[in-house]
Amino acid sequence: MGLEVENDIKKLEEAHSQELTTEEVTELHYVSQQEVLEESLSEEQNVTTKQQTSGVIRKMLKTWGTLELNIKQHHRSIH
Repeated sequence: MGLEVENDIKKLEEAHSQELTTEEVTELHYVSQQEVLEESLSEEQNVTTKQQTSGVIRKMLKTWGTLELNIKQHHRSIH
């Protein structure tokens, strides 16, 4: 029974040493919030970049379409 009590005491000591202070909990919460914020901003930036890229592609396609029409009109006027 003495060995059992010693094991219980060791378990209590380990549990007590693993408890976090209010400052540690606050710091963990802050770090966690920062990570979430950084992930969110990163995802937002990716979406914005994709939207900008899509916009550039649309403008290029429109320009090529306009160029094609101008070339066709020019060739019709020559022939």
